[in-house]
Amino acid sequence: MALDPRGENRSYSGYANKKTGAGSYSNKSGNGPAVMGGSNSDDKRQRKQGEQVRLGNAKYDKNGAYVVIRKPKTKATTTPKIKTTMGIETDGYGVNRQSKLLKSVAPTNLAARNYGKFDNSTYQASVESNKNSTMPSILLSAIKNDKYRNDEVSYNQAYFAARLAGGASQAELKSEQDSIGMKKAYSGDRVITPDMQRKASDDLSRVTGSMATLQNGGVTKTVGDPYGFFGENQDTTYNYKGGPSIVTRANNPSLFGVGLGDKTSTTFVDGVAVAKKTGGDGLGKGAGLEFLTVPEGIKDTTPVVPPKDDDIVDPRGIDEINKAIAETTDPEELKSLYKRRLSLMRSNRTRTKYAGLLGEADTKRTNLMSIS
Repeated sequence: MALDPRGENRSYSGYANKKTGAGSYSNKSGNGPAVMGGSNSDDKRQRKQGEQVRLGNAKYDKNGAYVVIRKPKTKATTTPKIKTTMGIETDGYGVNRQSKLLKSVAPTNLAARNYGKFDNSTYQASVESNKNSTMPSILLSAIKNDKYRNDEVSYNQAYFAARLAGGASQAELKSEQDSIGMKKAYSGDRVITPDMQRKASDDLSRVTGSMATLQNGGVTKTVGDPYGFFGENQDTTYNYKGGPSIVTRANNPSLFGVGLGDKTSTTFVDGVAVAKKTGGDGLGKGAGLEFLTVPEGIKDTTPVVPPKDDDIVDPRGIDEINKAIAETTDPEELKSLYKRRLSLMRSNRTRTKYAGLLGEADTKRTNLMSIS
């Protein structure tokens, strides 16, 4: 006769005590009285009890009775409410729903500036020279000084002189100017590099997931006065202790209470635009959020105007295009290359044709001058 771990007769199903009746005793041997409910229900219950014992949620006492282990109650913790840089109270995980709270608001160690091929000493000397130069009129002097209004590296003649001194080619400078527009290239606006954009985005993620709140003094909030022609603009500044300065710039175009367009709110981190919210109610519900890729500074006066596809000119010559045609198999690219080659051929033919006329005219003029 097989015995269970407590020395009892295994012919009786389960680990219940036959003598005391504890633990849902069931007689499977047929030697005892019948039990209501049948053995199947007892087997299911006993399997569940065995699973709980295995998990540590229950046990069998010395008499074989099934006992549930009561665990001490744990105090529920609540996630602190915080005010994010977008001005919305959240559950502490920030607008990006990070998996855990970040306890630090210290700026990241990403490269803050990377101007590429750039000689800073040339830039500083050129800025100093231009600031001290005199102009024949007050208006021209004011225009010149506006190009050097920022302490940071800005788009002006000094910037492109420093790029040339740093090893950049004329073609690289032309490409950069085309990518932002000529007005922007000499606007005096601060130069925003991709590294600066990445750092600003990363710093925003850190503070929106940090433990710093308005309530615990980790961040201070300052609401500026409305400004603009109709008072449609307003800046709210959040200064984090040991962290960056974040500004949300709200724009609500309206006249006499009548809306003239969608409300927008742009978030700047240390003066670099990171995200823009459009529409929605006062709490931000229903708004569209866009993370910005076009460089923009908080003090900018001129927007970036990326070139249209039709404005982009292939810098390659006819020989290079012929080589590309021989190596290219994509039909669309081949179509573009043939179109560009035809344009170059027509241009060269026109220049050659009229060059002779101009030369002839110059010769006649020279002869006339010699006669006189």
